[in-house]
Amino acid sequence: VPPYPLFEYSPYTLALTSKIIDVMEHHRLDIIHVHYAIPHATSAYLAKKALHGKVKIVTTLHGTDVYLLGLNPSYKSIVEFSMENSDSLIAVSEFLKKETLEKFSITRPITVIPNFVNPEKYKRTGRGKEKIICHISNFRPLKRIADVVQIFGMIVKERDCRLYLVGEGPTKHPAQKLVEKLGLEEKVCFRGNVGEVSRILGKSNLFLLPSQQESFGLAALEAMSSEVPVVATRVGGLPEVIRHGKDGYLAKVG
Repeated sequence: VPPYPLFEYSPYTLALTSKIIDVMEHHRLDIIHVHYAIPHATSAYLAKKALHGKVKIVTTLHGTDVYLLGLNPSYKSIVEFSMENSDSLIAVSEFLKKETLEKFSITRPITVIPNFVNPEKYKRTGRGKEKIICHISNFRPLKRIADVVQIFGMIVKERDCRLYLVGEGPTKHPAQKLVEKLGLEEKVCFRGNVGEVSRILGKSNLFLLPSQQESFGLAALEAMSSEVPVVATRVGGLPEVIRHGKDGYLAKVG
C-alpha cells in the first residue's frame, strides 16, 4: 500500500479495492470471493459498484471479523452493511453462523462450509524418541498461552518431553517470563513464525489448544490430519471439529 501524506495510516481498503478492480477486468472474472468481512468485503462492495454491479461477491466469515472487530462500535455498521450486500455469505462453522445471525441485523442467508486441509501436506512423518507437545497460534490473549505452559509444566513432571510454541503475538513475552518462573527454559522452545508448520506437526505427539474462543480451530484440524491427538477447550466451533473421546479430548476453559 503506497503511503499518502495526508493520512496517518495508508488507505489499505481503497488500495485493495483498486487492485480487485484491476484483477477482475484483466482476467474478466465474474465472482469476487473474499475472506473476512472487514475490510475485504467492504473493498469488494466498492469494487462491484465501480464495475457497475456486473460481478457477484462471496464473503467467507472466519470469526475475528464477527465477534472481535465486527462488534466494535467503530466497525459494526460497515461490517453489517458489507455482509448484507454480499451476494453469498459463508461461515466456517455452525457456531459462527449462529453468532453472526444473533449479533448482526442481516437477512442474507449463511451457508456453513467448514475449513479443510490438504492431507497430503498435513500427515505424520518420522517421530523421534523425544516426545513433543505443540501449540500453534497468533499468541493473542484468547489463545491462553499461559495455560499451555502450565499444562506442559504438569505433564513434564510425569513424562520427559518438550514443548514447541509456534507463532508470534502480544502474549509471547509474558509466556517467556512464565517459562522462566517455572524453570522450564530447557524444555520449552519458542519457534516464532514458521513457514511450514506441517513439518513440526508431523513430528509432534500431542497438540494443545486451550483457547477461550475459537470459531473453528483450523490448527486443531491440521494436527488431526497429521495424526496428532488434540486436547482443546469445549468452546465455539471446536466441538464440531473434535469428537470428545474419538478425535481428541475437550475440557472447560481454564
